[in-house]
Amino acid sequence: MSIFEDYSCLLQQEDISYNEDKHTRYLVIQLLERADGKKWQLWTKQGKLASENFHTAVKDFFDKYLAILEFEQLFLRKTSNKWTDRHIFQQKAGMYMLIRKESEKDVVAKYAQLEKDILRLIASGKPLSECKLVRSEAVAQVVRDAWNIDLQRQVMASNEMSLDVERLPLGRLQRDQIIKCYKILNSIAKILLS
Repeated sequence: MSIFEDYSCLLQQEDISYNEDKHTRYLVIQLLERADGKKWQLWTKQGKLASENFHTAVKDFFDKYLAILEFEQLFLRKTSNKWTDRHIFQQKAGMYMLIRKESEKDVVAKYAQLEKDILRLIASGKPLSECKLVRSEAVAQVVRDAWNIDLQRQVMASNEMSLDVERLPLGRLQRDQIIKCYKILNSIAKILLS
């Protein structure tokens, strides 16, 4: 069995009313296809972050179109978004949100290109003043802390959060999610500097 086309997603739902990490739920939905192309399975796994308890379910199909329909209906029920519109996903109150993950191959290619761009910038000998740098030391420190993976792991594993960082169901964030976060941080920086 392997994932059929791109019918695979990770969903997450935050319940902040309890103000505890135990109330963050995740749901993995995958449509699997048998090697001979004659059987499909809708596989789901759901649970809570920082919990070893989870539930998996498998539903068999011998009709590809019924399997696709079931996958898309489950996605719609959990997110209030159509699967075909997932590229313009809109978060709805009380519903699961789509966690966008990049494939390892795409991540490696992007980091390789980023490394080339950085080396080209260094080789150009341009003065640092020509580079787009964060001017505020406070904002620069926030950015350094945000990208400090060791610090993130240390905080998440602390007694206050007590998360097992190796078992989190989150993968690498996609560019559009990072851009959204950047816009929010930029808005915060403007407010702090005014």
